[in-house]
Amino acid sequence: MGTTSGYEIAEAAFADIESFFLSTVNFQINRELYVKSMKGNAAITGSGKAARVRLSYEFCNYELSALEDYIFILTIICHELAHYLNFHNEYKDETELDSVALESRADHFGAQILMVLITFGSKTTRLMKQVDAAINPTAITKSIGKSLRSIYDEIYIIGSSELYPEPKLRVGISIAGYLSFYHRYFGSLPEQFTISFLLTVVREGNLSGLLEGFDESQQESVVEKITSAHTQLLERFPLMISGFKEKFGYFLTSRFDASENDRTKHRMMLEKHVSEFELS
Repeated sequence: MGTTSGYEIAEAAFADIESFFLSTVNFQINRELYVKSMKGNAAITGSGKAARVRLSYEFCNYELSALEDYIFILTIICHELAHYLNFHNEYKDETELDSVALESRADHFGAQILMVLITFGSKTTRLMKQVDAAINPTAITKSIGKSLRSIYDEIYIIGSSELYPEPKLRVGISIAGYLSFYHRYFGSLPEQFTISFLLTVVREGNLSGLLEGFDESQQESVVEKITSAHTQLLERFPLMISGFKEKFGYFLTSRFDASENDRTKHRMMLEKHVSEFELS
């Protein structure tokens, strides 16, 4: 096994995302790295041309040699990329619900971005093999489960506030994001594959107790707010769904103008896979 750093993981992810856009778009991710005296380790700041991803000095210098640690670091980066690619910094939060909705979207879309990067990102996959030369789909799925548990313990719980979805729910949102990627990858969700994926993630991360007992009373309002906020953003920033090379745009765009019925059916299908299988 080899080692890598938060900086190298971030630069590989940024380069891969940039490569998913058509060259004519000249899309670049503005970033500010090795930031000292930063509150937290990762954030989006600024607006317009000044919008950028910021990563702390400690985050960039962090060295690791385990695949689950790589996924942990990449998950944090992908959450911020979700905010960045969806222009969340251009949306003014007026209520706690606004913040919860945008953070929910970043958890879900961030999980999709993660799966796209570890599947199609040439620099990301090369760096992952540097950490673990014997990397394979099963090892990756196990590492996703372990890293998700660490994210829950070290970020979702510690950073819990009324501006974010509750920690347990964030785990479910992330899993739904992984499944959204596979739904697009396969064109549907093959039941046997989905069961195997969920069992592996939940068992490796000891997550079974986290997929139940959370408050769902706010979810309908959150989904409505996610849709309305992103519909507004899409009108102002068409790059949210354009500019991608066709293959990658299929995985990295969402049609917020889809009918409410279609969105509801898709969400219910994903929730069914998460909630109805025996995961203990």
